[in-house]
Amino acid sequence: YKKSWAEISNNGSKDLVMWESDDLLHWSDQKMLHLGDEDFGCLWAPDIIYNPTMKKWCQYLSLNGPAWNSCVILLTADNIEGPYIYQGPVVYTGFRNDTDARISYHKTDLELVIGAQTSLPARYNHGNWGDYWPHAIDPCVFYDEEGKLWIAYGSWSGGIYILELDETNGLRDYNVIYTSDYDSKQAQVTSDPYFGKKIAGGRYVSGEGPYIEHIGDYYYLFMSYGGYAPDGGYEMRVFRSSSPDGPYKDISGTDAIFPY
Repeated sequence: YKKSWAEISNNGSKDLVMWESDDLLHWSDQKMLHLGDEDFGCLWAPDIIYNPTMKKWCQYLSLNGPAWNSCVILLTADNIEGPYIYQGPVVYTGFRNDTDARISYHKTDLELVIGAQTSLPARYNHGNWGDYWPHAIDPCVFYDEEGKLWIAYGSWSGGIYILELDETNGLRDYNVIYTSDYDSKQAQVTSDPYFGKKIAGGRYVSGEGPYIEHIGDYYYLFMSYGGYAPDGGYEMRVFRSSSPDGPYKDISGTDAIFPY
């Protein structure tokens, strides 16, 4: 069970892509933990959902690294209690150019999404990742009212993003294309070909642990705000949208994305 796969449609052909769980261990560079038949690093914020197409319980969680070099991974089981078996990565963050081979973008699925690259695109090649981009933690996976599967992820730093998943394997839907507004917005970016669409936060503004549920006529985004200080503790805030991918706004009409 050390390998996972994704079939990518490309001009009518399909490529079989493999990821080794050992690669993810080196990616996150964390103390090892044992889960089922696999060894992992620092595991964070699991979210479990039943996928009726796969007929599996799908557990999404983050494998954390110290410098945004994290990855949301998928594990599946026949029973909700497990055992859960590693299937593959869903989204990476914190990748670097080849100067840091251990977390090079070549070790991710970036090029499956945006095509082969001779070097890391400039928009991802910043000294401080969190000023621009999300962190692959705190996954929230849900079905919309049309039966489409989504994942919201991220926290603090670059904000909360959302991606469409493939219902047949629980991994990223590589056939969905996202545009980029980085050139015009720079650090205020709200859409990216790899990370998907930003729905909340950004620029280290408080807001983490997204949870999305359809209630009545709206999709509601719940997030925790605040910090560890005794006079500024946590609070829950809620935003809503008529679409699963936003825009999400609070009762006063304020967008969940930080306006800078």
